[in-house]
Amino acid sequence: MQRCIQAADCFVWIGEDALLVAHIWKQYGYEMRVRVDMLCARRRKRAILEAFQLVKACKRWAAVNRVEAPLKLDADTGVDFGPFARRLGGWKVDQNKYPVYEIPLDGGSL
Repeated sequence: MQRCIQAADCFVWIGEDALLVAHIWKQYGYEMRVRVDMLCARRRKRAILEAFQLVKACKRWAAVNRVEAPLKLDADTGVDFGPFARRLGGWKVDQNKYPVYEIPLDGGSL
């Protein structure tokens, strides 16, 4: 069972094996950006594929809402999304307490 809640500034997708919550915010008061607030997947083989699909759906949603800046993906729990982000064409932008990745809205390998 899948559920999707989309609004002008919030995106929630609940899938069978994964969950994604994202929002749009304005950096510096004018630059529209999208940030993944929560990305969870069960410990099943196909769950990571569903998580990839959710991020792709989030990218499409952001593009429809005229976001041009890359999608931000990070984890304050110590999880490194590096391999996941790089598979989507992302790159590391910050290494303070935890790595932050940006994923382009118009590219990537999936």
